[in-house]
Amino acid sequence: MRILVATLLLLSASAPPVNSEEEAVRRVIADFGEAWNRHDANAILALFTEDADWVNVAGSWWHGQAEHRRGTTWVHEHVFKNAHGHVGSVVVRFSTQDTAVAIFTHQVDSFLLPDGTRNPGGNHRLSFFLVKRKGHWLITSGQNTEIKLGALNPAKQ
Repeated sequence: MRILVATLLLLSASAPPVNSEEEAVRRVIADFGEAWNRHDANAILALFTEDADWVNVAGSWWHGQAEHRRGTTWVHEHVFKNAHGHVGSVVVRFSTQDTAVAIFTHQVDSFLLPDGTRNPGGNHRLSFFLVKRKGHWLITSGQNTEIKLGALNPAKQ
């Protein structure tokens, strides 16, 4: 019996602590990826606060649900309607107990632009600032940046 207790204590001491808040933030990122792949603007927008800001990959800045809804609906109906994305690595950091930053990669497969040109897709890095409201994590600001392979990164020199 002592050996069993000692073994259980050792196993529990070596296991990383489970952070349910981090898991909840990661769930928002996963839900975003799933809604993006369904091209479901309503499900995407349900993850954002009413006053959220979004800067898309082209640099357009959408403020609030109305602009975000118009922009998200349009790009998923005209640009990404046949595209599929894959959420990659996710890093979560908490600034306070009710705010978090999530930075993750999102690989987008090739897709057709409205003019019929095929875009090869690419890898993107998204940054979300999330707030906890009424027990739920919501995105209040987000930005999508294309990762340019081979671009100079002076921080890594």
